[in-house]
This record gives sequence, C-alpha cells and structure tokens, in this order.
Amino acid sequence: MCSSKESIDSFISHIKTNIISEPDDSIEYTLNITIPLLIIKTKRFNLDKQYDKSIKQSEFILKNYNDIIIKSQKLELKYIIGINYYLMEKYEKCMIYLNNLYPVYVQEFKKKRQSFIIKLYISNSEYNLKLFENAKKSYEQLLKNYNTSFTTNNYENIHIKYNLGDCYYQLEEYDKSYEYFKTLIPIMEKNKKIKKDLIITVKYLIGLSLSKIDNKLNKEVKDIFETNLTDFENHIINKDNIIIHIKKYIGDYYFSINNYKKSIKYYTEVLDIYLYLGVNTENFKEYCKIEERLGDCFYQKRQSVQCHDYISNKNVNELSALCHYNSIYMELESMELETEDLIVKNRLETKIKSCLQYIIKKIKTLGQSDNYIKSTEHYIEDEISKNIILKYNLYDENV
Repeated sequence: MCSSKESIDSFISHIKTNIISEPDDSIEYTLNITIPLLIIKTKRFNLDKQYDKSIKQSEFILKNYNDIIIKSQKLELKYIIGINYYLMEKYEKCMIYLNNLYPVYVQEFKKKRQSFIIKLYISNSEYNLKLFENAKKSYEQLLKNYNTSFTTNNYENIHIKYNLGDCYYQLEEYDKSYEYFKTLIPIMEKNKKIKKDLIITVKYLIGLSLSKIDNKLNKEVKDIFETNLTDFENHIINKDNIIIHIKKYIGDYYFSINNYKKSIKYYTEVLDIYLYLGVNTENFKEYCKIEERLGDCFYQKRQSVQCHDYISNKNVNELSALCHYNSIYMELESMELETEDLIVKNRLETKIKSCLQYIIKKIKTLGQSDNYIKSTEHYIEDEISKNIILKYNLYDENV
C-alpha cells in the first residue's frame, strides 16, 4: 500500500503531466486541485524538517502560479517561507517575510490567532538576534494586544514573559526584569510542560536581577541563592561560572557581616571549582581575588581565637591566611605585571607582613617554647617569599 506522502506526490505528478501534455478546457479546474496539493507538499517538507525544500517549493508556486493562486494562498506560502527561515535560524530573512505579512493579517483578515503567531515569531527573531530593545517593544505589544485566549496554552505566555524579562535584564532595567521573573514562578510551577531546569534558572535570574538593582549585598538575594543552591548545582546547564558567582555572592555577604566561618566555607568551594576547571589567563584575576579574600577571612578570624585556645589551634587562622596571601604573591612575582597587578602585589605584601608580624609577636607573648617558635619560623621560611622576610627583617627582636 502506498503511503499518503507517495500518493500526494504521484497525484501531483500525474496532474502536472496532463496539464502540460494534454491542455484542455478543464485546465482551470485542474489547477484548482493542483495548487492546494502543492501547498500540502510544501507543508509536508516543513513537517519533515526539510525546511530548504519547503522554501523552494513555496517559491516555485509563487513564481509559476502567481497569476492563478488567490491572495490567501500567497499569504500562506509567504508565511510558510518565513517560518522555515526561523526554524533554520535565519532570523533576518524570517523577519523580512513576516514583517510584511503582519499588518495584512491584522487589518485585512483580522485573524487574531494567526497574527499573534506571526508577531511571536518576529519577536523571537529579534530576541535571538539580540535586538533587545526591538524585542522588548514587540513582546510588550503582544501582551497588550493579545490576551491569553489567543494562545493555545499558558506555555506561550510563559515563553513571552521569560524572554521579555530577559530583555529588561539585558537592557539593565533590573527592577522590571525582577518583577517579571518573580511573577513567572507560580505560573511555571503549575504547568507540567515546564521543565524544572527552567524554573530553577528563573529563580537564579530573580536573585541576579535583585542583586543588580542597587549593587549592594542583599540578604534577600543571599537567601534565594543559599536556599536553592542544591537545585542550582543539579539543574542549571553550563553551571560552573554561575555556581562560582552564586557561592562568591554568599561568601561576600557573610564576610560583610563578619561571619568568617561561613564565608571561608563558600570561598573554599569557589576555589575548588577554579582548580577543577583549571586556573588560566581568563580566570586568574578572579581566582586571585577569592584567594586573597580567603586570606582576609582567616586573618580577621584570628581575633575570635582566645589566648588559651591559641596553642591548640597552632595559629591555624594566621598560617592559613599566610598561605592564601602568599599563593597569589608568588604567582605575581613570576609574572610580568601590569599596573593593576602591581597594586594587588603591593597590597598582598602589606597583608603578608602584617600577618607574619602578628604570628611572631603572638607566639612570643604567649611564652611558647623555643622549639615551637623555631618550627613556626621554619614553616614561614619554607612557605613565604624570601623577598618579604628580607625586606622587612621580620625576625628582628624589635618586632
């Protein structure tokens, strides 16, 4: 038995042959059959994802039967061509066809569902081309002119509002992107078609938008990031840089309220990700910032260690701070430095000096044994840049 596809192809071929070889008075009737079948074939190519063939078939009909086909068929073929270009990710060509069609569908045919779909493809094309100002206006027009009755389900509304929220974000209208993303969550959670990955991504974008509104560390943002951290790690695609940003933000927040224990936890996890990815020229400066901030955490945390606990802690906070400061310092010593890097190096040098002086002074005032003092000094000499020890003569009795 022949498939329906084969039957259509065979019938079209038979009709075309008869039209060419045996023209007669019934030709008009025959063409009236041929055109719809050719359009069906065009749609079939589209369904089979043979978009280029669908375009060629549509253009063939428009060129060879232009005087015969009716206006609605011409519009339908141009619509098919535009959609095919969209599906082929040729968005500029898609917009050429659909921008011309949209006013005709709106004013002449008053087909609101069809005009809605055309406007949606135009908006998406602008969005995909990163023409965010144009896309924003198009999506706003969609929401203003078409209520939910013109969509097949609220999935389309979610899609529009998500892209519109992203347009606001890209255009730095963070208050609007925050509001749009925030209103999406309850709608998305009720729609079974929406994958959890997208819902989790929107939660991240809510926090991200809110963090940009005043560019200050915000407890609400920290709570969003920390509460959803496991979901972010499990569901966000291409997540490494996003997780770095999230954990750094949480670490920065805890550092700002002097909760160094939690700050150390998140900064350490960020460093682990950098080491997993590999420190390179692109991420080296950000890696250094985290390493230095970890040093700051340990150095500040030293004040929370009581004198009677100091011996049992073995100066862990100060020595940890030294390790983090010195790790970056040694890297910078081996590099050809720019002005910005020299500033960082000088800042680190001052921090290392301060840290070393604190350790040496502390172990002396606590009456540590000579062996303990010597072992600490040996550790410092093994780990810390000799240039700093020599430069500041850190073991001078007057320290």
